[in-house]
Formats: sequence, structure tokens, C-alpha cells
Amino acid sequence: PTASWLLRFRHTLDCTTDGMYHEMLCNPSVVLLVASTSEAGYVNCLAELANVHHLPKPYHDGRYDPNGLRREFLLLHDVINGPKDFDETRALHQMRERFGF
Repeated sequence: PTASWLLRFRHTLDCTTDGMYHEMLCNPSVVLLVASTSEAGYVNCLAELANVHHLPKPYHDGRYDPNGLRREFLLLHDVINGPKDFDETRALHQMRERFGF
């Protein structure tokens, strides 16, 4: 949607439905990072998604601490486009090594 009135409407709607800064309603309690096994480097995809620059604006202007944010990782196995020899134990081991959980 590129109509100027629609963009103004969406901006106004977003501003009016957001909570006040002190209410922390815009602060997610958890971030769910999801990748698919159809991606060649799914662990690297999860690492990229965990990067701070993907967080909402309040984390960049100092309102919220990005280090205090809980991140959960979810790997979906794509049985159609993913690897046929997918090893769950190996994938879990790689994720534990990379993210330390």
C-alpha cells in the first residue's frame, strides 16, 4: 500500500494503539527466532535474527535494554525442501554450541 492517505492512517493507528512509554506495552516479553531447515545455514540465520539491529526502535534509543530480552530459538524441519538426512541431535548440538543454552 503506497497511497499517502493510507500511510498516514497506518501511522496514526500505530501511534494511537501503542502503549505509553512508561507502560512497557511495546516491550516484548520474549522474542521468538524461527528458521527453517530448508535454509542452508539455519544456525547462521538464527544468529543473524538474534542480532540487536533487528529489534524494535525502543531498543536502539535506550528505552529498553536489549541484553535483558529473552530470546527463544525455534528450528522448523521442512520435510519437502529441507535436507532428507536431517539429524535433530546434530542440529540441537550446533545450536547449543552457538547460543549456549
